Amino acid sequence: MMDAMGWLTRFGRRMLMLLRRRQFGADLAEEMRLHQELCEQEQVKQGASPEEAHYAAQRRFGNRLALIDKSREMWGWSWLETFLQDARYGLRQLRRNPGFTAVAVITLALGIGANTAMFSVIYEVLVKPLPYPQPNRIIWVARTQPPFPPHWELPFSGPNYLDLARLNHSFQYMAAMFYGDFSLTGHGEPQRVIGEQVTADFFRVLGIQPVVGRSFLPGEDQAGHELEAVLSYGFWQRKFGGSRDIVGKTLNLNEQTYTVVGVMPRGFDYPSDADEMWVPMVVPKTNRGDNSYRAIGRLKPRVTLAQARADMSAIARRLAAEYPKSNDREGVMLVSLHERLGQFIRPTLLILFAAVGLLLLIACANVANLLLARGATRQREIAVRAALGARRRRLIRQMLAESVLLALIGGLAALVVGYWSIELLRTLKPNDLPNLAQIGVNLPVLWFTLGLSVLTGIIFGVVPAFRISGAQVNDALKSGAGGRGGVERGRTRSILVVVQFSLSIVLLVAAGLMIRSFARYVGVDPGFDSHHLLRFGVTAPESKYAGVGRLEQFYRAALDRIRALPGVESAATSYPLPPAGGESDGGFYVEGHKPALPSGEHDAIWHLITPGYFHTMRTPILRGRSFTLYDMEKRRPVIIINETLARQFLRHQDPIGRRLYVEAGGGNFATIIGVAADQAYAGWDQIYSNEVYFPSARLPWMSFVVRTKMAPSALGPEVRKAIWSLDKDLPIVDMTTMDQALDRAYGPRRFNMALLLAFAALGLSLAAVGIYGVVSYHVLQRTHEIGIRMALGARKRDVLQHVLGQGMILALVGVGIGIGAALGLTRFLASLLYGVKPTDPITFIAVSLILVAVALLACYIPARRAAKVDPMVALRYE
Repeated sequence: MMDAMGWLTRFGRRMLMLLRRRQFGADLAEEMRLHQELCEQEQVKQGASPEEAHYAAQRRFGNRLALIDKSREMWGWSWLETFLQDARYGLRQLRRNPGFTAVAVITLALGIGANTAMFSVIYEVLVKPLPYPQPNRIIWVARTQPPFPPHWELPFSGPNYLDLARLNHSFQYMAAMFYGDFSLTGHGEPQRVIGEQVTADFFRVLGIQPVVGRSFLPGEDQAGHELEAVLSYGFWQRKFGGSRDIVGKTLNLNEQTYTVVGVMPRGFDYPSDADEMWVPMVVPKTNRGDNSYRAIGRLKPRVTLAQARADMSAIARRLAAEYPKSNDREGVMLVSLHERLGQFIRPTLLILFAAVGLLLLIACANVANLLLARGATRQREIAVRAALGARRRRLIRQMLAESVLLALIGGLAALVVGYWSIELLRTLKPNDLPNLAQIGVNLPVLWFTLGLSVLTGIIFGVVPAFRISGAQVNDALKSGAGGRGGVERGRTRSILVVVQFSLSIVLLVAAGLMIRSFARYVGVDPGFDSHHLLRFGVTAPESKYAGVGRLEQFYRAALDRIRALPGVESAATSYPLPPAGGESDGGFYVEGHKPALPSGEHDAIWHLITPGYFHTMRTPILRGRSFTLYDMEKRRPVIIINETLARQFLRHQDPIGRRLYVEAGGGNFATIIGVAADQAYAGWDQIYSNEVYFPSARLPWMSFVVRTKMAPSALGPEVRKAIWSLDKDLPIVDMTTMDQALDRAYGPRRFNMALLLAFAALGLSLAAVGIYGVVSYHVLQRTHEIGIRMALGARKRDVLQHVLGQGMILALVGVGIGIGAALGLTRFLASLLYGVKPTDPITFIAVSLILVAVALLACYIPARRAAKVDPMVALRYE
């Protein structure tokens, strides 16, 4: 915001300088003309004829005057002078009507401000180039393979990545990435550090150099090399106070010693804004079935994306021929990194931007209605100016200048509204919105707001300008409110109200669909009881817990100590823990029913859990039994499947005792001992998946879930002490309640719903104000007629019904047009909806009733006032 204010200050100074230059040019031209006249008079006194004196002075001063006039015209002073003259007059008019000005400015500030805020988000996420040298050459490289959809970005195996990096002729550098989770000890309390394991060319691909020290050198990602780390700027400042002596210092990460070699610049956070360090990674040269590595590359100069795609596709076909078992039907997808970073949020942002565009159109219609109403009071003024010789084009230009001036004032207020909106956006913290910290009111946003303000002023000003300037002079001079011009303005205002209601119903239907979708989303049974559940994770260093069964012994001891705490009902571990992401999957088939296709058709999410997990989560076992400690200790080949898998692949058969071949853990047959209710592991959008549970806790990263008899958060300190009593160097990660975790999972949908609902509420309010203004104006215009009707015997009820009918006709026409438009437009919302169709009849009916009710209320107030008109007062009304 400070940068924006600084730019506005510099812009103001520049305009002031130009205005002074304009005034100087005008003064100089006037002075030159005065000298020319004096010269002519002097020559006449000396005996020259007036014609000779004029031509002599013209030859002397004419070229200089023409140069001054040409210079002023080149700077655009002719139109600028006219606009400034009209703007000064318009400013006086706005000052004379503070009520009208305040309502119009507030309306425009809301409409333009919402667009300013949304544009700032879209600019930062979708438009602004990435902060890397030649960002268009940085490419995201991913694997494709049926039956997964073509747009899914699958990771590579280590050997496949190495072959692609070695054989391609398109990339100057390529780098692989793998998520890193580290336990930092030796610097106070044990701390979890989120980072990234990368190959040595990672920073060369992005073209970023450290601000302190160096990045990784070629060969430092090979086995046997000394372990090194590059820190993020934020982590360096928080943990080490920004000391430049950090280079060469050592860190104890996962019980291994890493040497710090550099610090990245402020703001560098790729691939995740949570990354705090980067360490070299050794890419394995075996096991082409372990697809775990993401890749990026920098194109060579003069190599196009199409050429690179052809090159990589040829390599993929070659690998598929050489390794058909693992690489069958594999392809390579290349996408610009900039396009890839915004591809998931792009549809949502564009839909929200369209929503604020509709809101701005509603605001424009509202202000146009205000201008038409105000035009009735200025009708005599316009008529007098026309009678004195002002042409219609000059009157239109004057009124458009006033409209643009009004819009510019609204645009200034919109900057404040936009800034507040962005701060509110940061407070909401939508977890699917990248670069949230960088979003703000910057120079491109200022230009957008300025251009939008001018365009808005023209949009809402052009119709009133043509209508008001087209009034008949004689009629206007006879009566300020009557005549054909008043009828036409009334018709135009009615059309604008219909437009407002049509646009409002589109916004309301979109918001209603989002509300219904969110209600369905949160109403889905997650398959467990989230109340009184505490969850957290640990990352045990593999080097410290190497050896058969050591990890399981640690988890068992930790669970025993947690269960012994007062207020704990039960506890267990799991990987993964809902609501997650991060799950692993693998192929499976029922014994005797091996699928024809090699893999992918029958996939299941696999879970490692300890006995007591289902009891702690309160997930019912529908058939069979749960795991016991004996199953875990003896490593029995037993599994529990979920209801979805049993229904799809075993149908009417009894699953208990059947054997399932699962690829997880090297591939073995395991006996089904139970069927558990479905749990929403992969998110509510993808429920329910095939799931297989194993009795194990052999992973160094596991999640704990604890059911308590008290508030879960109150038990947090005691649980930490219980873990640290076994290992004081073990960091505890993301300790929170399950209810809070679910709340985070709902975040993106709640955010979309809240924004659309806010835009719809503003649109509805503006539409209600618009119809209220039209009906009030209608009553005012027909006060004399109403008095005559009542004097001739019309009852108050008749007048009330008549006025209400006039307003409700407009509302119903707007609702009808809006429903038709909504039926065509809401299909673009399909990707944001869950469990609701874009043509949901309940939503359309409910929204229509709400809008009709609001219109009825807005019409009732002026109608009631009309019914109370005193006939004697009305008959004397002018």
